[in-house]
Amino acid sequence: MVETRWRDRVSYKPKLKRKSKMSEDRTSIPINDDVPLDMAVPSKSKYLSKEDCATPILAQIYIMTTDEVEVDNGGVEQRAVLHFHGDIKPLIVNNTNKELLKLITGAETVGQLRNKSIVLYNDPTIMFGRKMVGGIRIRAVKANYAPPATMSNPTYAPPETELPRPRPTPEISYPSTDVPFDDDIPY
Repeated sequence: MVETRWRDRVSYKPKLKRKSKMSEDRTSIPINDDVPLDMAVPSKSKYLSKEDCATPILAQIYIMTTDEVEVDNGGVEQRAVLHFHGDIKPLIVNNTNKELLKLITGAETVGQLRNKSIVLYNDPTIMFGRKMVGGIRIRAVKANYAPPATMSNPTYAPPETELPRPRPTPEISYPSTDVPFDDDIPY
């Protein structure tokens, strides 16, 4: 048996250094030092990300659709996507946010979600496996909240249902202390 060397089995091509093709007449505009990186390098996703929700967003639901979404392993899956009125990117709905939508809006069907108002916010405590990665969560609009007059969504209405209140804790009855103890017990 003839032994082959590693270089003979693997095609090895050295990397060539290439000169930059940036033209010398191109002008670069410096970015201020106090600009956050998330704003300096904008997200190119067409869906809402946790960085887009750095400040909570008041959103009014327009429609729910299913879209083909690229997943981490490179495949494509059908996912439920929530679209909003105005210039808000659509939100890919996961199971937790679906359950929150049902609880907050009281909707049982997709049609009942239309024109309901919710708040989208970045929750930094969301876990993926053992890592805390953060993500988007949904919460109800405060009952006494009135949108500013400059808001582009004049059809705001507070949610029609309130969140369920916790059940009161039952009173615990303790045995009576009037019972005399029997001191003749041998232990």
